Amino acid sequence: MIRVLGVDAGGAHIKTALALHGKTLRLTPRRTYPYEIFRDPGRLETILAAIARRERPGAIALTMTAELSDVFASRREGVRYILRAAAKTFAGIPWRVVDVSGELVPPARARRWPMRVASANWSATGRWLAPRVGAAIMVDIGSTTTDIIPLRGGRMAARGATDHERLRHGELLYMGYLRTHPASILPRVTLRGAEYPLCPEHFALMGDAYLALGVIHSRRYSAPTPDGRAKTPRAAASRLARLVMSDYGDLGKDQTRQLARALITKQVDLIAQAIRRVARRERLTRAPLIVIGPMAEWFGTALAPKVTNPLTDTVDGVPAAMVDPASCAAALMAEGEMFKGES
Repeated sequence: MIRVLGVDAGGAHIKTALALHGKTLRLTPRRTYPYEIFRDPGRLETILAAIARRERPGAIALTMTAELSDVFASRREGVRYILRAAAKTFAGIPWRVVDVSGELVPPARARRWPMRVASANWSATGRWLAPRVGAAIMVDIGSTTTDIIPLRGGRMAARGATDHERLRHGELLYMGYLRTHPASILPRVTLRGAEYPLCPEHFALMGDAYLALGVIHSRRYSAPTPDGRAKTPRAAASRLARLVMSDYGDLGKDQTRQLARALITKQVDLIAQAIRRVARRERLTRAPLIVIGPMAEWFGTALAPKVTNPLTDTVDGVPAAMVDPASCAAALMAEGEMFKGES
């Protein structure tokens, strides 16, 4: 049996998944390792080495977004830093890197053309999903960003390849369920009949809105809290109250929950709007909607009434909630694309 580890090295988390390939392919649930690279980039090697020891893979497929962190002077510098760390910790294990076309390329090629592998994790998902679904809209909602990838004719139909291009084409939204600043989602909110602008200070995260309403639990809140205090609904509500220059005791439970609901509703609406734009542009308004990511089930239910695309929760027998860049990178390698593009 082939045992391939997919590693998605992000700026706030490292996510891993195994693809086990014998007579059939089996994907394992993702593991998430909270790690903000800007705080201590030197720890990357230690974390990757611990992951490799734990999973004992026969091969590794690497993808990344951490190169965007401003701890690096440029994205090229970030890519090469991550590749050096991988080379040290994966020594003796065959490994490849996902590029923006979804191919797995040798590390030497990745080093020569770093922008071909920078933030290419979305392409691993699209490349693996496309031939299995034919036509679809894939939406990956993570802690920090949201990818909207059109699939048509068994191939990726994305108009952008780099993050810069994908932002322009509406295929990348720089918002997620956890680390996004609330004021960037909802600049103003109405409470007790009066309108308040939300303070753009680092008082709270979108994760506080989901936590305050019980949509997520503390284990899903994998980022440090802005105030360093607890990851509980009550503490989250206190952080939200600060957004309108108040305290929880003064604002009150009902108004704080109203603020949290307004934030979540607006975020879901913004994601739905982006899906509709991409679906109309690519003539995929009736194609299946595949929502993936840690909160796939919740977001799928929330988005379904707001788009024309029918929701599907499985792909080729695999639950959509298990599909992500790490698992898809591993699956591509396990299924025989390891040496594609070798030079």
